[in-house]
Amino acid sequence: MRLTTNIVVSDPSEYEALELGQQVEVAFEQVEDVWFPLFRPIADAERSPLPADEIAPERFAEHVRPC
Repeated sequence: MRLTTNIVVSDPSEYEALELGQQVEVAFEQVEDVWFPLFRPIADAERSPLPADEIAPERFAEHVRPC
């Protein structure tokens, strides 16, 4: 499953330190009666290996539908 969401940090300068494979935890934000999943980095967590892409980058457009 792929999920589009946001990464949230407490200080905007932390965005520069984000890396692929960095572990995150979910933090839900309520807007009226809907709960949105957001993610924040876990401090001092080990980096995980990146998963193998099932779709070659040059073929992404074949699997994406515009909204």
